[in-house]
Amino acid sequence: MAELGPLLPQDILLEGSNWKESSVDIAIAGLGWIAVGVKGPADLRLWVHENVGVTTHASMLPDHAQALERPGFSSSNLKAAVKGKDKSGKVGSN
Repeated sequence: MAELGPLLPQDILLEGSNWKESSVDIAIAGLGWIAVGVKGPADLRLWVHENVGVTTHASMLPDHAQALERPGFSSSNLKAAVKGKDKSGKVGSN
């Protein structure tokens, strides 16, 4: 990791019109992109290595957001799903 240099913050201001579809993509050079669905303005901070390019552009796949994403998704939902429980602790309920 030392060869890559330090992680530096990249602040990004996004704006979108709908939570239910991807509005903006954040592209990170060498890694790919992150599709972001947002309604209104949003400030994000990414931490990337020095000289790694970060750009934004209109969403390349806005229609697929409903199939791949759901509003309110978080890592706690993912951990619960892996264990077979929802946030309330009930097995198999959605």
